[in-house]
Amino acid sequence: MNRVSHLVEEVLRTAPRWVTPEIVRETVELFERRFNRELAPEEIREMICNVGQFVDIVKKEKLK
Repeated sequence: MNRVSHLVEEVLRTAPRWVTPEIVRETVELFERRFNRELAPEEIREMICNVGQFVDIVKKEKLK
């Protein structure tokens, strides 16, 4: 199993149900290049959940 596949499994174990393997892979690819280092599963999960919360806020504001 390659490193990214392992990260996907680790993140999905404790991530919300809406998080997909594709979201995890895209997050890893984008942010590891930006930070120029390997990310831990906890960091990846936190990034994804933070974006999810941001989207929820934007949706609520749009409905007002």
